[in-house]
Amino acid sequence: MIKLIAILLLVVLLGVFALVGFYAATMARQPNYQAKDYDPESTRRARTALPIIRALDAYRQNKGSFPGHTKDLLPYLPPGPSFTHYPEEYSINHWGYSHSADENGYDLAFSLMNSQEHDATLIYQFDGVKGTWVFDDGGGEPTKNILLSP
Repeated sequence: MIKLIAILLLVVLLGVFALVGFYAATMARQPNYQAKDYDPESTRRARTALPIIRALDAYRQNKGSFPGHTKDLLPYLPPGPSFTHYPEEYSINHWGYSHSADENGYDLAFSLMNSQEHDATLIYQFDGVKGTWVFDDGGGEPTKNILLSP
C-alpha cells in the first residue's frame, strides 16, 4: 500500500514539474511586443477596424456627430462583423469604441494581450480631422504613435 502511494505521489510530482516546465517555456517564447512603423501584425489588426471607421464616418455624415454607443452603428456596418455585448460596453470585431467628450472624435481600441502582466493595445484615435494609430504597451510606458497602412 505504501509503495502504491509513493508511486502515485511520484506521478503527481512529475506531472506538476512537466506543467511548470511547459508554462515557463511558453512564457519564454512570448517577449513583450513593441510596435514599430508598418509592422505587419499591427497592420493586419488595423485592417479589421476599417469597416468600423467607414461606419463611423457614415454615421457622422448622416447624424452630424459620432454615436454615443457602439450599438448605434449597427445599421451602418456591412453584414458580417462580430458584434459582442459586454456589461456596460459593446465591441465590434473586438474593437472597443469610445467617443470623445466633445463628440468630435473617437477612439477604437484592440487588446493585443502581449503578456501575462501587460495588456498592450492598438488604438485608432480620430480627433475630428485626422486619424492616428497609437500603440500602448500596457506597462506604463508613454503611448507611441505608429505609422500603418491598412
